[in-house]
Amino acid sequence: MGQYKNYIIALAIVGLILISNRVSAASLAKINVGSRTKRLIVVNNVNYSTNYPLLPVVANEWTTISIKDTVNAIKAKQYGKNLSLAIFALIIAEAAKDRSTGNLKGLNNNYAGVQTDSGVWGYSNFIAQTAKIDSGGKPRMFAAFDSFADFLDFLESRTIAKGFDQATNADTWARIYIPKWIGIPVTANLLKAKSNIYKTAERLYSA
Repeated sequence: MGQYKNYIIALAIVGLILISNRVSAASLAKINVGSRTKRLIVVNNVNYSTNYPLLPVVANEWTTISIKDTVNAIKAKQYGKNLSLAIFALIIAEAAKDRSTGNLKGLNNNYAGVQTDSGVWGYSNFIAQTAKIDSGGKPRMFAAFDSFADFLDFLESRTIAKGFDQATNADTWARIYIPKWIGIPVTANLLKAKSNIYKTAERLYSA
């Protein structure tokens, strides 16, 4: 495996792209290991960095899910009220929206902008990563998930680790979300705006 790992990293550094539609569970356990040292990958003549150099790169594919199906999928996981609402609010805050249908949009089943170039996650069940220029014009690498259920498994792990299961209302959720998910200081304006997102999610979740 060591020789194969070095070979793949070498390919990433010189800019060759690994393409794969699916990765078996056994293979995923071996390749889905993050590196503190970022590696360079070139996609369509644009330089991207990643903390997961062994993870295959796949094309962007927008996936969609309705609000109702999102709520049902979260309820089926039986997380408990606090975590369920916290996860749903996070998805509402982060996911793109399809204006014509009202459905949520995710990039390769990634509905929370989970990136593979921002460090090593404490838990990862990605099957691949995908390159995209973000809304700020920066080239970023995003995690690709096999299904919405797998994406929820990832969120469960990471939101518990960040204390979201302790959020009991809009204010406490926003005070966790702003510094621990967005990664910026809490301000009065942000607190009001993000609290409103939670209130919207709470209403939709109970509809």
